[in-house]
Amino acid sequence: MELTGVLAFYGGRYWVCNSEEAWLCPLGVGDRAEVLVGGEWRAVTMQSGRYGGWYWRFADGQWSRLASCMQVRLVKM
Repeated sequence: MELTGVLAFYGGRYWVCNSEEAWLCPLGVGDRAEVLVGGEWRAVTMQSGRYGGWYWRFADGQWSRLASCMQVRLVKM
């Protein structure tokens, strides 16, 4: 099953939420997802660095800071 929503930060952690279908999914270190960047879905893994910072690690080794309202796609088995 594929779930598409937006990234939100609440209670000290990141969530993917979809208000139309009324669901929330927490994200933690090591979780995998896809984010929409420049009109293209890119595979990412959630990471946390020193000082409690969160970031995405892309499959090609690049990384990016998370931003609220990013479109995120999750695939659940």
